[in-house]
Amino acid sequence: MSDRATAKFVGAQLLAWAECFQRRDQSVAAHLDEIFAAARAAGYDYVEGFLDLDFPQNNVRFAAAMRRAGLRPVSLSADVRLHDAEAPAAIDKLLAAAKICRESGYLAINLHPETIDRDKTDDELRAQADALDRIGRELNRLELVLGVHTQQIETQHGAREMRSNLRRTDPAHVGLCFDPQWLYRGGRSPLATLREYHDRIVSWRIRQSVSNEWRQTLVDGDVDYASLARFQAEHQFRGSYTVELAYAAKGAADGKPRAKSEDNRAATDGADQDLATLTENHRQSREYFRKVFGV
Repeated sequence: MSDRATAKFVGAQLLAWAECFQRRDQSVAAHLDEIFAAARAAGYDYVEGFLDLDFPQNNVRFAAAMRRAGLRPVSLSADVRLHDAEAPAAIDKLLAAAKICRESGYLAINLHPETIDRDKTDDELRAQADALDRIGRELNRLELVLGVHTQQIETQHGAREMRSNLRRTDPAHVGLCFDPQWLYRGGRSPLATLREYHDRIVSWRIRQSVSNEWRQTLVDGDVDYASLARFQAEHQFRGSYTVELAYAAKGAADGKPRAKSEDNRAATDGADQDLATLTENHRQSREYFRKVFGV
């Protein structure tokens, strides 16, 4: 794995801010300077955006806007279809965008293989792993780190898909974007998974739930982050941590847990989330992360 993963950064995912402006039918791109200033004020090193595959120059503009705010480009996230005949074209598009991102100073891509409405077959999982291997090798040549992000579906059936993604790929260039809350949601022990795969982890995605309801700030809850942090300290992890706050509407068709405000705040349906509230939520989350992880 590239030694570019050895720097330790703490960032915030764009998702919460994107949801905030999208609920107002406003362009997220038009508010990047505000978002990045808010992230900087909340104490973060970077904001992880979404890799634009169709218009790669937007990733360059995203990096430039971060630098103007005193942040730095670190990682981008992407969902790409890798298990079927569409994979070769998707990979080519991803690698073309990645080259431009590398030139803009990004260090990593956290990639989630696109899911479907059923379990993938063994042949599809094998094809997906082959695709991840190719992507990892090519990104490594660009001195970019690949982290494969795992959500709930990959943890089902004994974590069949997650294990396939890791067992069938070369650890030298395919890493793991470790997401404890999604593991918990899928019925997997985050600590046991960390112990098993700690040497594959290149990045973390940090979110919290209480009684399986997302919180809009990081707090003590379903995921025992203190235990995870102690294990990480013992193994001297050096990589990026991305705090991802998000809102999921009650009764959402995707079955994701809904967010819930702090106990001393009124519950919200998400409509009253503004930039000031999000900045404060991220500031409190940054303080919590620093207290627990010492970073």
